[in-house]
Amino acid sequence: MTELYKHVAYEDGVTKAPTPFEADIVRGLVDKASNSQSNYLFDLSHLKEKQENILESELHLFKLRPTMKLHGFVILFFIHFQLKLYQILCKKTSTRHPNFNRNPIDLRLLETRSILRSFKPGWETFKVKDVVKKWIDHPSSNHGFYVVATTPHGEELDADWIRFAQRQDHHGSKQPVLVIYNNNKDNKIYNKNINKSDKIHNNSDNNRINYNKRGRKVVERERKKYCQLYDMHVNFKDIGWSDWVIQPTVYNAYQCKGICPFPLDTSYHPTKHATVQSLVHALGTDNIQPRRLRAGSPCCVPSPLYSLSMLYNKNDVIILKFYDEMIAAGCACH
Repeated sequence: MTELYKHVAYEDGVTKAPTPFEADIVRGLVDKASNSQSNYLFDLSHLKEKQENILESELHLFKLRPTMKLHGFVILFFIHFQLKLYQILCKKTSTRHPNFNRNPIDLRLLETRSILRSFKPGWETFKVKDVVKKWIDHPSSNHGFYVVATTPHGEELDADWIRFAQRQDHHGSKQPVLVIYNNNKDNKIYNKNINKSDKIHNNSDNNRINYNKRGRKVVERERKKYCQLYDMHVNFKDIGWSDWVIQPTVYNAYQCKGICPFPLDTSYHPTKHATVQSLVHALGTDNIQPRRLRAGSPCCVPSPLYSLSMLYNKNDVIILKFYDEMIAAGCACH
């Protein structure tokens, strides 16, 4: 999940690329099985009530370098073998030594793939969307996955020949994970911001200049009085969010400060209402009103606002999500 975050976002959380399958929520579920080399179980119960579309689901297993001890030496083997992924259909199935011929009804073959280089470590990724959707709709049918490696002749290989990183025994970046890509049914955040947010990340100073131009010469000291963009660095540790936010740890939310001048020109991107309010305030045409009710000057506000990519932990589920309206990309008088 950390690698996925680095792919879609800069270090400060500004979105730079779309997620796989254009998902706006990506969840990484950890294995709940008891440190097994073959059995993998994931808790999907919390997803049943989510109003989301499942775009894809992938089982990620990190294949380690195989070793076998012989006369005190460790020898690496080159072998051609088959990797088989099963859906466990029955809870009573023995996941340690299943008898495929005797109990075929207890296991459903999902995929078989040939592996030519068993000595080469790396990720093995299986598409399991249909199974995951069924488990979410019918939680009682979720008994997990079973993975087994065999020779081309069907003989099962033990962990000396083929082994995967386990949750308790290996670095977190190599742990088994079930990745689910979702879209909110009524929400599409990141897609509209990707190209523009890249400009915010690389050209923040230029953005400020664009919103500062007033169409006439002013000295620098005067210019600073007017509506423009300033830095506002947010440290999640300082605001008490570091216990659940993984990345980013710090980001620049930016802020808008300054007065909205009269007359308002288009460089301040005023609304029609703000233009009228500016006129009423400057000319005092509502002076028959009590002072407290008279029109004030338009306000300097963030516009537009872009999303922030956040990676966080919620109930042992790692989530990558795009939070809308978290970064001020510019300022306007409204």
